Amino acid sequence: MFVNKAFKFKLEPTAEQEIMLNKTAGCCRFVYNYFLKLNINQYEKDKTFVFNHQMVTMLPELKKQFSFLSEIFSQSLQTAVRNLSTSFNNFFHKQNA
Repeated sequence: MFVNKAFKFKLEPTAEQEIMLNKTAGCCRFVYNYFLKLNINQYEKDKTFVFNHQMVTMLPELKKQFSFLSEIFSQSLQTAVRNLSTSFNNFFHKQNA
């Protein structure tokens, strides 16, 4: 017999923590969309893609170009890149099946 259990937690961040959460979400959204656009342009140009490892190695240069990205943890940005890479893999895997 399986029993499904769920735990529900309510976050009550301080004003400072709320600002940091909003910055993190905004920067992750920016990085995701930046690399999505980069991949779309790359595909239109020569039918290739920039993959996860290449995108992660481009992050330090992107941080220099957009200083606001340095205000949040790099792991958050790397996760956004990984999510994009996973989305591409899922899309093309289902496309070829």
